[in-house]
Amino acid sequence: MADAPAIFTLHTNIEVQRYLSRELMKSPLDSRLFIEKIEKGIDQGRWFYWGVVLKDTPGDVIGTVCLWQFSEDGKTAELGYDLLPGFQRKGIMTETVAAILSFIKENTALTTVQAMVRADNLASLSLLKKMNFSYARNLSEEEKFAKEQGQEIRIYHKAV
Repeated sequence: MADAPAIFTLHTNIEVQRYLSRELMKSPLDSRLFIEKIEKGIDQGRWFYWGVVLKDTPGDVIGTVCLWQFSEDGKTAELGYDLLPGFQRKGIMTETVAAILSFIKENTALTTVQAMVRADNLASLSLLKKMNFSYARNLSEEEKFAKEQGQEIRIYHKAV
């Protein structure tokens, strides 16, 4: 719960949320409810969720990374991430994703990680390319959330 203010900042930042399909949080209570939901899902083994911090300021969450949408056989999961604008394009998420990929290899049965990204999210596309993810396909309109309709959403994947 100590990270609730940081989660609220991330989930209300227009630049962070621009490429995500989730709704903006309306109050600090929303961040506490979100954290409760995340903690419950972690306890149930439904996802992993990490706060991204700088080495010099480990108490200040500046972004998040998650593994979720696990396939029924436990071999595939989706990678998601966000980062406050002032920390973007500095190699932080590259380092973070590399650490997550190492975690996956050492601690899970996953064989494939996928990421869904809007075609106009150039920074995220660059990150996935740098991390050797390969383009798989575009989401069909039927697969998209309502907020994503009309957007080009690409799926990238990587064997781990």
